[in-house]
Amino acid sequence: MDKKYKIALSHPIREQLANVILNLNNFELDNKSKNKIKFNKKIWNIKGNIPNFNILNKIRWFLQKIWVINLRFFKTNADISFANNGFLFTNKPYIIYIEKATAIFWYSTKNYNNLLSKFLLKNRLKDKKLKKIFFRTKTAMIWFKNTFKKDKIISEILKEKSCFVYPPTTNPEKINIERFKNINKIKVLFISSDFYLKWWKQILNSFKNIRSTNIELTIISKKNKIEENDFKIIQDNLNINFIEAKLDRLSLYKDYINKSHIFLCPTFFDSFNMTINEAISSYLPIITSDFFSIPERIIDWYNWYTFQSPIKNYNNNFVITYEPWRDWKDVNTEIEYMQKKWDLNYIEKFLEDKIQYLLENPDKIYELAKRQKDFYEKHLLINQKSIEKYFLNCI
Repeated sequence: MDKKYKIALSHPIREQLANVILNLNNFELDNKSKNKIKFNKKIWNIKGNIPNFNILNKIRWFLQKIWVINLRFFKTNADISFANNGFLFTNKPYIIYIEKATAIFWYSTKNYNNLLSKFLLKNRLKDKKLKKIFFRTKTAMIWFKNTFKKDKIISEILKEKSCFVYPPTTNPEKINIERFKNINKIKVLFISSDFYLKWWKQILNSFKNIRSTNIELTIISKKNKIEENDFKIIQDNLNINFIEAKLDRLSLYKDYINKSHIFLCPTFFDSFNMTINEAISSYLPIITSDFFSIPERIIDWYNWYTFQSPIKNYNNNFVITYEPWRDWKDVNTEIEYMQKKWDLNYIEKFLEDKIQYLLENPDKIYELAKRQKDFYEKHLLINQKSIEKYFLNCI
């Protein structure tokens, strides 16, 4: 088609999320939205300073404690709007993209379980201008449906309007699967904006125990968030390289992700780790935990190595019981409790054993990479076609 429909962004979004809409064939951003994509920058955070939005949004800010879901007033001349983690009062059709289960409740587990939040949620879901709800993961969608399954109206609307859509990941380079053959030195990659949101101690200990010159670990993180004693451990290990997390996406891919052989992500925090999708797009075998939505990107456990996370902030129905963004003390308390109750050496041993196994059997990396390539092509690349179809049906 010659004409392209215009999309308006109601919220600033990160570069990774922008891929959901930037690769659409029949749509393009309106002029006002182009500066709302933050490339390699922090977006405005609801816990920071009040931005210079219109007076209605400033009122919304101050009413946040009682206005228990994320709402925004938004007027546009575009054909359709794209909202991130919040509902709109708007004049045009719109789609919501929900990052994680509690996002539209200001990341608070206290907000979604009261009468006011249910009333507002039902009211906004019934809005005819709300055409579709994209959940970033299937697990987040299950959480939403299970949390409100007793309310027939909410359940029916969610059944009609909701779906899960992985953010498309565009690798700037064409990956040659043959690079995983005949590896002389195995390159392991670990990326985290906050070093302490992963099992960092177990990572360092496992590499301390692996004595080989045929492997190296690259850590990409923020030095100012790492305590001096821990950073010294990193510096003293000749098999570990530290890179300050100031890279743009292109450099991250070209210089590190696409040159690595294994991706390490032993998390106890991320409900959805975007760097995992980026690693998948480079066909990297992944060593990680089974936290929240991570297992849904595993087929028969055959393309990853996964250990059981001792920390889980959700029950068997994937209903979140506390939210680290707002209940951080609970996380610290639970970590301390787990350290005393459990022998967390099993995580360290798991990491060490898997890395040692791949070190002794490098051909296995090639086998895992081929499976990861298959997963990427069948489950992530196909996403873009689905997103295009959803948007066209909303016009």
